Amino acid sequence: KVVFSATAFKPLSERLTFLKELIKLFNEGKLKTIIDQSFSLEQMIEAHRYIESGIERGNVVVTI
Repeated sequence: KVVFSATAFKPLSERLTFLKELIKLFNEGKLKTIIDQSFSLEQMIEAHRYIESGIERGNVVVTI
């Protein structure tokens, strides 16, 4: 599942509370991060193609 939240428009205190809840869920094992593949910044084109292909099964990380 994908969760989207426009938290940038909320006050800082609400954003921090939201982040605190995410950390709590992660620590309780109720939230998992799934990293499908990692790319270096130099591989940005390949990363973009990979995402566009629709075969990714998790997050794609680009390391700067």
